[in-house]
Amino acid sequence: MNHFLGQEHGRINKFLNNDHIDGSSAGLGLALTGLIVRGDLQNDLKIAVTGAISETGDVLAIGILKEKMQIAEKSGFSLMIVPSANRKEALEIQQKQNLNMQILDVAHVEEAVRLINELNDKSNEQNK
Repeated sequence: MNHFLGQEHGRINKFLNNDHIDGSSAGLGLALTGLIVRGDLQNDLKIAVTGAISETGDVLAIGILKEKMQIAEKSGFSLMIVPSANRKEALEIQQKQNLNMQILDVAHVEEAVRLINELNDKSNEQNK
């Protein structure tokens, strides 16, 4: 994570050092949080995010997607970003579980940044 961001972040290190953390599914969310903390990204929307990332920012497939999607919906998220590698699975889960959220997929952190910027721009235009 710190390699991708180019520097260490206290909030991210605290999260990563938590004894109850297992797996890499929070990688994309942590990278986006790091970009927000650094001032390189702004987000005013409630978006669920899951996905592992490589050192170069590629978003990698994750497991236990069904449970993550169910938790996101129960928590009130209407948008969820998932790895492109999990897109088909996410859409199947969405249909079978009758989840009322929009599924968006990305293959790279920069793609997620562009998507979040577009979603925020669209929301700002609708709120004018």
